[in-house]
Amino acid sequence: CNTLLIPENSETGIIHTVLAYDLDSGLNSEITYSITGGNIGNKFNINSYTGELTAKSLDREQQSKYVLQITAQDRGTPVMFQTTCNLTIVVEDENDNAPRFEKSTYAITVSEGLPIGHHIVSVKAQDADSGHNGKIFYSIMNETDAMFDIDSRTGMIITAG
Repeated sequence: CNTLLIPENSETGIIHTVLAYDLDSGLNSEITYSITGGNIGNKFNINSYTGELTAKSLDREQQSKYVLQITAQDRGTPVMFQTTCNLTIVVEDENDNAPRFEKSTYAITVSEGLPIGHHIVSVKAQDADSGHNGKIFYSIMNETDAMFDIDSRTGMIITAG
């Protein structure tokens, strides 16, 4: 088996086909597949005859990695031969979460006549996405932008005028 990279929120359906080979003939060469272990929750199923692995919608913020133990066995009587492999599924991040401020309101009293560049307050937001999708940039979007400035990376608000 190997590692699959699956984008979160992908359409549900077939994500991979597992294939095993048996050089015998008749029922001894026919293979059935099953998921026999791993942290699959109710997210994955395998077609026992074709090896087609299907997944329900995956959310990286709920779980970012799954390891499935897949067993292939012949249909001989009695079943004598089987093999297992571990398939790792890594759920790749999509930009599907909005940033959220740590506080819903920041109430600050500012004295008149403060010098330009005086630190007023730092605002902080978090984003559940990862990597580039989780980066936050701050800006001021109303008429106060002439009086205050914000560091786009840190969220520190200072006097500007």
